[in-house]
Amino acid sequence: MAMREDDRLKGPFSHLKLSSWDPLRSATREVCPKCKSSRKVYCYDCFQFLPNIDPTSIPRISLPVPVDIIKHSQEVQGKSTATHAVMLAPDNVSIHTYPSLPPFSDPNKCLLVFPREGALSVSEWVRQNGTETAGGGMDWRQVERVVFIDSTWIQTRKILKAFSYLLSSFPTSNKAYWE
Repeated sequence: MAMREDDRLKGPFSHLKLSSWDPLRSATREVCPKCKSSRKVYCYDCFQFLPNIDPTSIPRISLPVPVDIIKHSQEVQGKSTATHAVMLAPDNVSIHTYPSLPPFSDPNKCLLVFPREGALSVSEWVRQNGTETAGGGMDWRQVERVVFIDSTWIQTRKILKAFSYLLSSFPTSNKAYWE
């Protein structure tokens, strides 16, 4: 479907209702009560908001399926965008540090979102697996979990190589890679 000219001028996110970011703007650095590290807004090691932030002022979302993010132990935690997902959807998002992996009861019901040769786009995967709803959306009941790898390309290759016996059986998507 082609985008109308006036929609293009507004931008792709003009239809979204955004919360005020005033609580973030006025935040100052504080010491995390749990780990005693100096942070601003939230602690990316403890995954908790700092006392100067009212957690009710930050949107909290619920995802239709559990999300697991695998990161390499040598990655700098403060540079990872994965922590944002945990802060916004704490009941649905877990971060696992390589070599630790989340439990996969049925790899065929897990979706690894990662660009690799032969990987399907998410929409192709939905069509092939019969998970498309009548309205063209996704029926998430067929998916046990979605897995992302949040690391540099070098570290990602190490993760894929170490767990190729497991990850190779995952259906993969190559078009929605998170960078």
